[in-house]
Amino acid sequence: MLLCLGGGVLLCTTFLHLLPEVAENIEELKNFPSINLPVAELLMCIGFFIMYFMEESVHLYLHKKERKNNTFADKIESITKSDTDLITTLENPHVAHHHVDHSHADHSHVVIGNSTIVTIRGLLVVLALSIHELFEGLAVGLESSSRTVWYMFGAVSAHKLVIAFCIGVELVTSGMKNVLVIVYVFAFAVVSPVGIGIGIAITEEEQSSTALVSVLLQGLASGTLLYVVFFEILREERKTGMKQYFSVLLGFIIMLGITLIESD
Repeated sequence: MLLCLGGGVLLCTTFLHLLPEVAENIEELKNFPSINLPVAELLMCIGFFIMYFMEESVHLYLHKKERKNNTFADKIESITKSDTDLITTLENPHVAHHHVDHSHADHSHVVIGNSTIVTIRGLLVVLALSIHELFEGLAVGLESSSRTVWYMFGAVSAHKLVIAFCIGVELVTSGMKNVLVIVYVFAFAVVSPVGIGIGIAITEEEQSSTALVSVLLQGLASGTLLYVVFFEILREERKTGMKQYFSVLLGFIIMLGITLIESD
């Protein structure tokens, strides 16, 4: 439910804060090319599809690895079964002893293969989520006033708090080595501050080219937040039904109230 609450916060932040701000900044840019399209919304869609593509690429790679590993395991199981039938027929102790050794060797290969898959899966999951968090950090760092920085900081933190906890639990229960778990969680924790730092560095420059880059990155970051809300929160939590609905609505109303207070 806490994850859905964060989803409502991000939903309100994306549509009622980030998107209007991107549109306003685009209008203020004198060197921005004039096209007959809603540029802010277009940038949001581009950011959305970039995240969509990257996530699907990660899933495709993982599925290929899993199929390869499962095929190898099936072959070993078939060989082991054939050896067992042969031992039963011949009733040869020497052959039986050879079968046991062979099975143990094959089993070790399967364990090693599964361990590798778990490590790679954990790496890619953390990498994909880290890219999201990098853009969320950019969204915070690209803000121009301290008030909006705190606003964005609260919205992003509400989401990342739950995601970080879920990632930690998933990595620990997957059987991964503790050292790798620490490294992955640390990398995930660092990317948001890195994104904030990049955003601050861009906004500190007063050149028109950096202002253009700032607006473009803000638009892409809003698309990233949109993807997180609809594909990582709402889709995954559908099984909770009306609880999900009211949690998302509550998060949206809370952030809407903060926005109204700030506007006054």
